[in-house]
Amino acid sequence: RRFTKADADGDGVLNAEEYTARVEDRLGYLGLGASGPDVDAWSMAIFAKADVTNDGVLNKEEFQFSALLMNRDFKDGKFAEQRFVTKMFEDLDADGDGRIAWQES
Repeated sequence: RRFTKADADGDGVLNAEEYTARVEDRLGYLGLGASGPDVDAWSMAIFAKADVTNDGVLNKEEFQFSALLMNRDFKDGKFAEQRFVTKMFEDLDADGDGRIAWQES
């Protein structure tokens, strides 16, 4: 569902522009108001790491992998505050059971 929303042109993959827009959208939605060159550089670094097929786009599995990479960066204190991780988890945990299932992503 979130992948489909981020896939603005509906081609089944996310290009760098769609991915960066989605990251900025999520940060804004979570009340963090983060955008600009720092967010763009960070999201592009995550995008590059998640693009394991090196085809310049993220499929759904790579998109989910990018979320794991972001979470690691947050835990390491490289970009955002812990409150972002908490809010992101709560947002992704659509049924509120404390777990994120494939169907919720």
